[in-house]
Amino acid sequence: MMLGKIILTLAIITMISVSPAFAEKLPIEVNGVMKINNGASYIASGIDIEHASADLESISLIFQVSVTELEGDITIKFDRGIFDAKIAGEDDEFFIIAHGEEITFEEEKDDNSRTLSFSIPQGTEEFEIFGTILFDESFLLKLEEIEKAQALKEAEQRKEFYESVAAMEEAAQRINEKAEAAKAEAKAAAEEESRTAALM
Repeated sequence: MMLGKIILTLAIITMISVSPAFAEKLPIEVNGVMKINNGASYIASGIDIEHASADLESISLIFQVSVTELEGDITIKFDRGIFDAKIAGEDDEFFIIAHGEEITFEEEKDDNSRTLSFSIPQGTEEFEIFGTILFDESFLLKLEEIEKAQALKEAEQRKEFYESVAAMEEAAQRINEKAEAAKAEAKAAAEEESRTAALM
């Protein structure tokens, strides 16, 4: 009897210790060269995640999956230091798409993490979650940088254009001056020839 209770207690302790709420770590591949292992974790039913990668351009995470049931359920927990959605320091909404369709989700969050729960249908091979901050890459800052770079590029192009126009005008002026000089020389030569003929 006592032995049975001890075995049952050990079994419960073992189950608790090996079955945390988010048992599966989710390695995220970045630029095909490195993996972040501790930024996310998940639990899933009817879904196998085969691969997860970060798209730093669109500030999103892309998941290759296979859905083994008619509908698979998944809950993903993100460390805010890895992936977040914020605008002007305030929490914003994530955006999830699969097969071009928006996926509705439920969210729980605290100061350190955000947890998304949703379902996807069988046949889904990929879904993508969009935020605004990924590995300290901010979508809004990136957009600002792109706009600044574009403005600088346009300014440089305008400068080059005006410089090329100025160079062409300068070249045209030199050609005109040479033509005028040649014309004046020809006129002077003709007048000299005419004077010589008159003297003869």
